[in-house]
Amino acid sequence: MSIDTTNRPPKDARPDPRDAGRPTPAGVRRRPKDEGHATEPATELAPTPILPSPTADWEAPEDDPTIRLQPDSAPDPSIPVWIDRVIAGRYCLEREIGRGGFGIVMLAYDRELHRQVAIKVARRTRDRGTDHLLEEGRKVAQLDHPNIVPVYDCGRIDDRTIFIVSKYIDGGSLARRMALRKLPIGEAMTIAREVADALAHAHERGLIHRDLKPSNILIDSKNTAYVADFGLALRATDRSDLACVEGSPQYMSPEQASGKSRLVDRRTDVFSFGVILYEMITGERPFPGRLSAEYREQVIHAEPPSPSRLAPAISPRLEAVCRKALSKNPADRHASAWELARELRQCRDWDGPRHWTRLSLVVSAATLLLAAAVLVLALRLFGPQPLTSRGGSPPPATRDAPDLRMAGWILSESGSVDFNDVFPPTIHSAETLPMGPVTLRSLSLYGAGPIADARIEEIARLGGVSSLHLGKTGLTDDQLAELSRLPRLKLLIVCYNALTDRGLSRLGPPDGLKHLDLAGTLVTDEGLDALASSPRLRFLNLSDTEIGDAGIRRLRGLALLEELSVDRTRITDACVDDLLQLPHLKWLRASETALSDEAADRLRAGPSGCRVIR
Repeated sequence: MSIDTTNRPPKDARPDPRDAGRPTPAGVRRRPKDEGHATEPATELAPTPILPSPTADWEAPEDDPTIRLQPDSAPDPSIPVWIDRVIAGRYCLEREIGRGGFGIVMLAYDRELHRQVAIKVARRTRDRGTDHLLEEGRKVAQLDHPNIVPVYDCGRIDDRTIFIVSKYIDGGSLARRMALRKLPIGEAMTIAREVADALAHAHERGLIHRDLKPSNILIDSKNTAYVADFGLALRATDRSDLACVEGSPQYMSPEQASGKSRLVDRRTDVFSFGVILYEMITGERPFPGRLSAEYREQVIHAEPPSPSRLAPAISPRLEAVCRKALSKNPADRHASAWELARELRQCRDWDGPRHWTRLSLVVSAATLLLAAAVLVLALRLFGPQPLTSRGGSPPPATRDAPDLRMAGWILSESGSVDFNDVFPPTIHSAETLPMGPVTLRSLSLYGAGPIADARIEEIARLGGVSSLHLGKTGLTDDQLAELSRLPRLKLLIVCYNALTDRGLSRLGPPDGLKHLDLAGTLVTDEGLDALASSPRLRFLNLSDTEIGDAGIRRLRGLALLEELSVDRTRITDACVDDLLQLPHLKWLRASETALSDEAADRLRAGPSGCRVIR
């Protein structure tokens, strides 16, 4: 940067009190203003444009502060921005810190709150896209999460140019960090966890990023990760042709690369996250194509190398999470960032690489096979024998027929199933159903509409089911009571159904239940008495209910509870003492509640070290 020394003020001029405490960029001297003038004539302060205006109607305001800088970079005539221009009467532009598909990013100084901020100024467009950009800016401003760059303000510079003001993160981007060195596995997992939590928070509020990439993940001086540019980067350039999309294409999903914009949803962000996770833990991109056409071919058709080939130290569970996120078919990925974040927390890679070796894996596998063989032999020799028919022969194996019939019906209703203890289920097509005897373990009918009582009764007779998702199915209290007959049920999601305290009480104390989602139901404080003696419950979602402090008090007996979601409920600071009685509470989601900063700090400082997301 060079300094323009023209139009110097009188030597006896005094500093503007509005600049008190304001940092001065290195090598730049500020020109003090005359004490008696709030503003000075435009002829004296006409600023040198860093990016000259293409139109004659763009005029410099008279209240510009006094730094006079010349640009180092080539001008971009589509963005009318001046160094030292004041936007909205308070944000003084200092220097360019980035540019991309959205426009230009400037470091600015907020003269009202005496702090540095980042300001994005949108490229001029010929359409009315600025209305959509402003609306997205307002939506992002509603996000309140420790790992999302907060938006402070937004507005118009003119009819075709908008600005968005956000927190200034001073530590650089994840892209820059990965360019300098390969990340240790512990550091990569910490960043991954924080980014996944941020995505989950945004997805719960209907926002999809659609341009997640390392340059949109910022790392501050305390090594905290922040996701930036929610809903902004691709909104202005949302086109089906990959070559028309600004920025690097290396993190796009197959549906984006193939121009199927109608398929873009939360799982699109999951795929982009999977690409970033792969790159963080291996040091390589899964799809290394640098040209648009080359990348398009790879991301749509090619399978990336196994992460463990490039990083043998990662755990099998982490590799499975990464591969699932990178599935070509959106239906095969994690259904939401919340599920992705949950699986990441179950990985054992937090404190550094676990040195898995080929020998240890082989030995472990052999040990498990030997133990299984011994168990099967013992059961055959000493276990209970099957009842025989009158002819002395065992009865036919009809036990599994209902499971296959139910699986076929669920898939016909656009649901998903699995015959292993996994959630979400991974089978979405009847063509992939097994031919032999099976036991249905996991099923989802989310959003399938009203389910007949007879179908619920059939589900309740499936003795092997451990995971069941019936959210948004019109489930009734009586139908919920039927599900109490499932002996192995560990995960139950019945969110956004008109369920009441009556239904919850008829479900009874679910002894084996570990995960219960009651979000958006009609359950009240009194109804939570039914859960007071649930000995194994670890996750409970009560968001979007009428639950208040009295309801939290009824949960004090949940000794193993680790995660509690109470977003948009009636809780206040009065429930903090009761929450502190939960010895294993690690996560509390309490956005859009009356919980204060002081209460959140008390919980974080409590014996369980609870992390509060508000």
